[in-house]
Amino acid sequence: MSAEELVRTFCDTVVNDRRLELIDELFAADCCLHGNLSTMRAGSREEFKQLVIQLCADLPHLHVTLDRLIVNRGQEVDAIWTIHTDGYRAAPHTGEIVGATVFLIEDGRIRGAWADWRTALPVA
Repeated sequence: MSAEELVRTFCDTVVNDRRLELIDELFAADCCLHGNLSTMRAGSREEFKQLVIQLCADLPHLHVTLDRLIVNRGQEVDAIWTIHTDGYRAAPHTGEIVGATVFLIEDGRIRGAWADWRTALPVA
């Protein structure tokens, strides 16, 4: 699976279709997630899986739209995304949250992700 396919599968299949069992196939065991929200951090695949489970439970209508993907050197994927929801924690209830994530790909798996949620800005 290419780097772009890994990210698309994560967003479209794991998050949107709630196929959480695929996290084990897509992510390295020692993957890490760094986010600008304190609740969006994980230091292992298992912690990341628990975070996704909680996010899907908190946002039952969560749907991620990948607005733009840029693949760099086959090892990094920069994703601009929109989440369609009814709001989340500090996020306004605009129906959309915009963010960006940089995914690091190593040995055919997602090794790291750096996410920036623009929760303070309403979508125009």
